[in-house]
Amino acid sequence: MAETIIPPGAREGHRNGIARYHETGEGPVLGKRIEVMAMRADGSEFPVELSINAIRLKERSMFTAYLRDITDRRQAEAALRQSEARFAKAFRSNPAAMCVTTIKEGRFLEVNERYCQLFDFAREELIGRTSVELALWASAPERTLVMEKLQASGIVHDYQTQFRRKDRGLLEALISMEMIEFPGEHELVAISMFADITERKRTEERLRASEERLRLITNLVPHGIFAKNAAGRYLFVNRALADGCGLSVEEVLEKNDFDLVSDRAQAEAYRADDLVVIRSGLPKFIPEEANTDLAGRRRIFQTTKVPFTVPETGERAVLGVSVDITERKQAEAEIQRLNADLENRVAERTAELQAANQELEAFSYSVSHDLRAPLRAIDGFSQALLEDYAPQLPEGGQRYLKTIRRGAQQMGLLIDDLLAFSRLTRAPLHKREVNVEQMVQHILDELRLQNAGRQIEIQLGALPPCQGDPALLRQVWINLLSNAFKYTRQRETAVIEIGFGSQASRGGAYHVRDNGAGFDMRYADKLFGVFQRLHRSEEFEGTGVGLAIVQRIVLRHGGRIWFEAAIDRGAAFHFTLPDENKS
Repeated sequence: MAETIIPPGAREGHRNGIARYHETGEGPVLGKRIEVMAMRADGSEFPVELSINAIRLKERSMFTAYLRDITDRRQAEAALRQSEARFAKAFRSNPAAMCVTTIKEGRFLEVNERYCQLFDFAREELIGRTSVELALWASAPERTLVMEKLQASGIVHDYQTQFRRKDRGLLEALISMEMIEFPGEHELVAISMFADITERKRTEERLRASEERLRLITNLVPHGIFAKNAAGRYLFVNRALADGCGLSVEEVLEKNDFDLVSDRAQAEAYRADDLVVIRSGLPKFIPEEANTDLAGRRRIFQTTKVPFTVPETGERAVLGVSVDITERKQAEAEIQRLNADLENRVAERTAELQAANQELEAFSYSVSHDLRAPLRAIDGFSQALLEDYAPQLPEGGQRYLKTIRRGAQQMGLLIDDLLAFSRLTRAPLHKREVNVEQMVQHILDELRLQNAGRQIEIQLGALPPCQGDPALLRQVWINLLSNAFKYTRQRETAVIEIGFGSQASRGGAYHVRDNGAGFDMRYADKLFGVFQRLHRSEEFEGTGVGLAIVQRIVLRHGGRIWFEAAIDRGAAFHFTLPDENKS
């Protein structure tokens, strides 16, 4: 009957085993548990655990056999092997760094490829050794703490700490651990998964440093900088804005304008502007907005608000910069007051000037008519005396009459020059393009006729045209050229140079240079004064007004005039006129 449960293929081996037992008294499977296949009545085979023992009864050898169906166990073991195979495959190919270690000493039972790459170890360098031996944890006490947490709860999730690679370089990581069973180990072990956050930590450090720099910079800015969310609460303020509220930065954060402003209408206006910016997505510039803080201090701000998105939450918000223009507004008001006062003073001075001009006009009229008449009478009667009674007068009397006539005529010239000088201040300028070369040539022709018989060498260079009043500019050239002819009178050959050239730091300038008497530059400050002369009238005639007139005309045109001279070595006069065509 025993052979009926033995599969046909195993029956011969079963018979041979029994025969060998009878011959030798030994059997290879006696007293052991073995796993063999058995056969059901329907001929199907199934696994069993077999235990055979020999007994002797009444001189007869017999066997007892114990069979246990292990089909379920075999299936469970197959499923476990399959599961372990899947686990091993998933473990080895997992993109996360993973290891299996004992809990007490951290002995490595298994590591995957990513773990080896992360810590820069070969698998053979890790298996069988411990993390304590390799000093992989940057802090040994922290490892003890983490393992205590693991044993207490069976799991540790995203614990952030530092490890050391093979080269002892620091590794920032998040570690998650769980206790599991592992083949061949009698106690639960730890399976750990590592996420390398070294670069993230560096980025976070850089971000924190950047934020700190930004905070320092914004706190150095003297203008208020702020950010408010859609609910109107302050997400960020710098020190200047907090100071403007009379509070600290911490006291302003999370508050809204209704908490910080004493005038509700002002707070509502701020809120309305914020919502316009947030809803439209467009910036807004508020040129002036008043603010009265809780202490009653009133300030005026110029504010720019722009939309932005809060990075942490994605909500829409408003970013703003407020410039305190209170002092500027006060200064503007003071300037307006001063301008109004200045306008009043200008009006007063204008009225005084008009009155002075009227008096000057009256004086000029008086000089022209009232002073000229006696001078004409003195000169005329003196001439009549000389013509009618010269034979009856002694030589000394005639000399006296001639001196009287010269004085009266000189006085007339002084009056003419004084009137001409005074008219320069009042007469309007009639500017147009002036052909300077042609003007100078005409004046030279007239002066040559007046100085016929003299040896005069004229060196005339190119004279570009200019913009100015032709009548007044003619007077400039007449005075300068007449002086050149006059003060070279004592030279055997007079040399007069007229031209236009570039002067260092002064631009292009006209000039008249001569080889005449010159003058002492120590007294140059008197040269452009009215009635100021540097030569005696016995040497050179004149009233001392000509150069004052030249200077006044050049200055009225917006130009400059200067000179160089030396005693008995001639003089040079330079003057500029602005180019009206240049912007």
